[in-house]
Amino acid sequence: MIGAIGAKDRLVFTVHGDSVNIAARLEQLNKEYGIYILAIENTVAACGDEFTFEQMGEVTVRGRQAKTKIYTVKS
Repeated sequence: MIGAIGAKDRLVFTVHGDSVNIAARLEQLNKEYGIYILAIENTVAACGDEFTFEQMGEVTVRGRQAKTKIYTVKS
């Protein structure tokens, strides 16, 4: 969900949802891996041949029970 949330005199533009939550968790993992970009399989698939990705492993993202494969852009 995306949009302006709040009262008429105090609107904030924001996004909510599972994808946003996963992105926030991945951002925190960047520090642990010492890199700047982490992505999940959906993002890798959506990029097609535009980038080359390297799988970094599998993690259990907070709020999910199943492991999530994570990738970084190969340099």
